[in-house]
Amino acid sequence: MKNKIITVVVLFIGLSIHAQIYTFDYRINFNSYNENTKVSINESSYIINSKNPSYEMHLFDKNGRLWDHENNLLRIFNYNKVNNKSIYEFTSYQRKLILDNEKVINHIVVNEINKNHYSIKCFPKKENRNANLEMIVKLKATDEDLIRFYYLDVSYTIKNKLIESLKEKLNGNYNYIIESISVNYKKNSSKSNSHVTGVEKLNLKITPQ
Repeated sequence: MKNKIITVVVLFIGLSIHAQIYTFDYRINFNSYNENTKVSINESSYIINSKNPSYEMHLFDKNGRLWDHENNLLRIFNYNKVNNKSIYEFTSYQRKLILDNEKVINHIVVNEINKNHYSIKCFPKKENRNANLEMIVKLKATDEDLIRFYYLDVSYTIKNKLIESLKEKLNGNYNYIIESISVNYKKNSSKSNSHVTGVEKLNLKITPQ
């Protein structure tokens, strides 16, 4: 996967909440395909701070979302490039980050299929026989811990549970990225496939105001 340093410029629009600095050091580019709707999401980006998972940013073509889980805040912005410089224009924010139809997951089973290849099955309770979320993940070694579910339609809390369960199988070495993921949401037989197309090292600081 490609590694390169990128410097960005940020344009701010005033918001009626306190200013906070968000620092990002990696941009994970990915493609995703929904098998049910036949909709493809091409060359989208997931931007993270590898040392602080409490906030993250998704970039879709000309707009994006900055999720601040610690403050229960979603910031919405427009995105553009001018003279090869990235411009982020923050336009609005909202406080509700909890999904209305959130899954109940209290038991997670992770099995190694082969090297760096794992199956994950989730259940509402340990006693349940039928999983309400299943996935296959393929890991790739990296220089730092970049294990994040960059495109998964569940809450931040459940993502953390999944990451913790997966890491229990890695014998203390977490320097991986999820190179690809196939997800079966079970509800309405919804399925999606996503894979990383590149990883870029960033030096990005954003202070929406």
